[in-house]
Amino acid sequence: MMINDKRTDILSRLDAMLVQEATASTRCFNYFKRARSGSIDESSRKAMVTWLQQVQKTLSLSPDTVWIAMSIFDRYLCSGKGGSTRALEDKCKFQLAAITAFYTAVKIHEPVVLGIDMLLVVCRHAYTEDDFVSMEMDILSAISWRVSSHTAIDYARALLELIIEDEYLPSGIAKSLLGDCEKQMGDAIADIRFSCCRQSELGIRCVAISLAESKLLSVSEIDAIWIRLSESCVVDQSSTGGAASRQYLSRTSPCKPNTVSKPRTPSQKQPTAAIPKYSTAGSSSPVCISSTARQA
Repeated sequence: MMINDKRTDILSRLDAMLVQEATASTRCFNYFKRARSGSIDESSRKAMVTWLQQVQKTLSLSPDTVWIAMSIFDRYLCSGKGGSTRALEDKCKFQLAAITAFYTAVKIHEPVVLGIDMLLVVCRHAYTEDDFVSMEMDILSAISWRVSSHTAIDYARALLELIIEDEYLPSGIAKSLLGDCEKQMGDAIADIRFSCCRQSELGIRCVAISLAESKLLSVSEIDAIWIRLSESCVVDQSSTGGAASRQYLSRTSPCKPNTVSKPRTPSQKQPTAAIPKYSTAGSSSPVCISSTARQA
């Protein structure tokens, strides 16, 4: 029997990702529930995500960079270390932490460099270089320098790669499904509830929804894919159904983690986004990003 090395590599990668997830030192939770100040809430985080996504698109960066940034940002605020508590009480610190997490994510994930000088332009000089350097050190210390953390899309990609390798899915259809998964992630990342869930679970459900809503595959083909995955990765088919997945990723329903089984075996152009401004009237969230966007 011929051994498929690539398939084995994918399964090994999934295994390593799940081990890292299971042993993570910081579990994300809804840190807004412990915040002392009512001036910062979930809408504040959502506004920052929207702004970071706008900057990401303007600088032609990968959407993954925003997802990695929010992973770093959320783990920092959940840590309770350094200035994380202060960041939940001070709007400027909250905003600075989010932007610094994005800056760090660019250094980790992108092949290009987002220099401090460009970062200052992006922020319209609302902060200084020392502000970013100090905040980055505080974040890195709080998360014990564990900047590498797999997001849901990493799991989704690995599963789709596995399906392709098993010859159950043409690469063209897989690319379409991956695009659907990325869109789901782009929408879900703004909701703190999804950061509280295991990213492996979200990845599986992103794939499940994309498959269920695909018009390129028949029901029997979708069933065959899940049967094969259940044999390869011990994916629980009962938790990957279309209805359950839609509810899981629904913005109107709380995120309820389920058990996930373990596998066996910038282009340098000027940004057009302006940093989100907080109203002087004590608004609980930044003003609409789209209404304040202008040439930096």
